[in-house]
Amino acid sequence: MVPPPVPVAASTPILHGEFGSYPAQGPRFALTLTTQALHIQRLRPKPEARPRDGLVSLDEVSGCGTLQSRSPEDTAAYLCIYTYPRGRRGGRRKATRTFRVDGAATYVENRAEAQRWATALMCLLRGVPLSGDQAAQGVPLLLAPLSVPPFTTASGHQLSDPPRRPRVWEVQPAQIPRTFRQLSGGLELRFPAEPPSAREITPELLPRKPRLLLLVNPFGGRGLAWQRCMDHVVPMISEAGLSFNLIQTERQNHARELVQGLNLSEWEGIVTVSGDGLLYEVLNGLLDRPDWEDAVRMPIGVLPCGSGNALAGAVNRHGGFEQAVGVDLLLNCSLLLCRGGSHPLDLLSVTLASGSRCFSFLSVAWGFLSDVDIQSERFRALGSARFTLGAVLGLATLHTYRGRLSYLPATTDPALPIPGHSLPRAKSELALAPAPTPTTTHSPLHRSVSDLPLPLPQSQPALASPGSPEPLPGLSLNGGGPELPGDWGAAGDAPLSPDPLLPSPPNALKTAQLSPIAEGPPEMPASSGGLPPTHNAPEASTWGPVDHLLPPLGSPLPQDWVTIEGEFVLMLAILPSHLGADLVAAPHARFDDGVVHLCWVRSGISRAALLRILLAMEHGNHFSLGCPHLGYAAARAFRLEPLTPRGLLTVDGELVEYGPIQAQVHPSLATLLTGPAGQKPRA
Repeated sequence: MVPPPVPVAASTPILHGEFGSYPAQGPRFALTLTTQALHIQRLRPKPEARPRDGLVSLDEVSGCGTLQSRSPEDTAAYLCIYTYPRGRRGGRRKATRTFRVDGAATYVENRAEAQRWATALMCLLRGVPLSGDQAAQGVPLLLAPLSVPPFTTASGHQLSDPPRRPRVWEVQPAQIPRTFRQLSGGLELRFPAEPPSAREITPELLPRKPRLLLLVNPFGGRGLAWQRCMDHVVPMISEAGLSFNLIQTERQNHARELVQGLNLSEWEGIVTVSGDGLLYEVLNGLLDRPDWEDAVRMPIGVLPCGSGNALAGAVNRHGGFEQAVGVDLLLNCSLLLCRGGSHPLDLLSVTLASGSRCFSFLSVAWGFLSDVDIQSERFRALGSARFTLGAVLGLATLHTYRGRLSYLPATTDPALPIPGHSLPRAKSELALAPAPTPTTTHSPLHRSVSDLPLPLPQSQPALASPGSPEPLPGLSLNGGGPELPGDWGAAGDAPLSPDPLLPSPPNALKTAQLSPIAEGPPEMPASSGGLPPTHNAPEASTWGPVDHLLPPLGSPLPQDWVTIEGEFVLMLAILPSHLGADLVAAPHARFDDGVVHLCWVRSGISRAALLRILLAMEHGNHFSLGCPHLGYAAARAFRLEPLTPRGLLTVDGELVEYGPIQAQVHPSLATLLTGPAGQKPRA
């Protein structure tokens, strides 16, 4: 007797049906869409005992679309799904699946069914709930051996008369692949009628397309940022149906000036296509506006195309993906961006020795790490490998720095990696003197790519729209957006023409003509009670939240602060988990845990021990080494006073003036585009 199918958890069926393939002479498939995946089972020419590529996780899907044959005799519609599964060697590759929707006699009916599937899939990808009124929950599917009394299946296949009594098993859609493996002999899938509630999935369920401003640093990493953006980012967000404008930055602080003059009401997010440095400019530009309280709520995101991709590594971990670097990390983060979703982000307000202030989303570093970061700039052509070379050179000439670290302990510590330390109290402080800051000059915008009607300065030439790439023969989507692989077509097959994927709902807002992007902060009305900073002001934030936990630099610290003083090899204050794409400095950190994670290494450590810490940091295991020179504390604010006359200080990898520095955490001040959280984050 055949054992009953094993239940599959968390696989609520949404839709199921039988489809053909493109070209039309190809096999036929049974498709079942659940909340987690798309199940694909081949029916003809014969069912597969062990389906290959039969389970497509929604985590690997960027988007979908509908197509129409250019042949007037073809009444079928076509459903195209864009996926990025992992290959045998772990890297992602693009795979496009095209299915022929031909269950009805007319094209109008088939098109409606294709759009129903496309709507349901896009709702799941974008986190739009499909309630029980729209989902066909618990609809059984009937499986029977091929040797059963004659009946006609959904595909019109006539089954032969059997020599024995037939058996029919009821299974849930999520159990189809396992059931086919358990039952012996050839099998045919038979679909019962769907309840009327399953047919209520309409395009009106989808929200309006989000409008994103993408800023790309063409010099990021090894100078490949622009090419990678056009090769990977633009096609994927086009497949996801996102509206965007893409602008190249041409100099330092260019992105900062752009967001200062941006009309934020016209955008749903700002995404940087570079390393961490460009996002640092965007964040400080938003907080250096008179309307900073509204501006900082603008969701920000990062697509890694630089040398240092620390925040992208943390986003990748938050999304549940395995640790990745290079193009694989870019594809992972692009998939998460296409899925939508955001998360609160803590920020550090950093006060420098001159009294100027900047904001950090990543880290403040002093000693070995800042030396490696800055001194490896001359190896930028190596990409992320420059940090490895810089670390080797730093180990060869290991320095120590005398300083004083004071911090306000967190009231509720997160899961500490090591036991807490008993440390002495603060006793004395240093006197501080302000230092002048250089001024900056400006030049016009460089160039832009867009699928939105965004007016640009006359001096800025526009490039070709990414919505019109050259399609491959026979297939195109929504006016030629995402491309389809040519191996799905064949000689003699009628080509397919664009078919609007999801028409705008009647109550949806129309895309208005967008305002030109100006440089510099917006003008304030007369009643605002203040003037915006001029372009001759220092590149530091004059607006932003009040640091209520920090006394002025040079003033004594409160008694509840803790101070340590001595010789250090390095000191690191970090907010997210990652210091690099493959460097997990604070494995227990979260985007909104409300604390800054302080790590330091005291002098006396050997080069071999420091190397072991750096290697273990690749997987976040450095605290388990039990190194006595490695210290840790969770804090709400801190002050660092270098007592060595020469050294380097960095904020988010950017060199800042050397001298005393202090910072305070502002919990959940910003919003980060992260995509949905993964089931089980992995290092």
